[in-house]
Amino acid sequence: WIIMRGWCSDDSFFYFQPWLVGLGRGPFERVAGNPDSLADVPQIRRLAGRPTSDWSDEEWPEWEFLNYVARNAYERAADQEDGLDNALEAQGLHRISDAAPEDDPWNYHAPGQRLARLPRLTALLG
Repeated sequence: WIIMRGWCSDDSFFYFQPWLVGLGRGPFERVAGNPDSLADVPQIRRLAGRPTSDWSDEEWPEWEFLNYVARNAYERAADQEDGLDNALEAQGLHRISDAAPEDDPWNYHAPGQRLARLPRLTALLG
């Protein structure tokens, strides 16, 4: 994702995650276990070689609204704003809302580091 965009904000990473989940368990587990396998995802392969300005809104690998499905459903069912957060907190739990990666930081602008970490994705997307 970073390679495709040339940069990645916290929000962009947050919106990419539900898109990946939306692809289904198999693709999600493969990419979570080996991020370079994103190069095998047909939706990403279709974007390769095309400028991002040519991508339709539906093609962008992000799905922000999937982040809010459970919260919105709970609020409607319970008729309470912030109901899900309050219910989870009452059980000593919290909804994950910090999408920051937990791996060791690396400079994705450095071609050598991109190539070392994501060789297939770098070759596909440049």
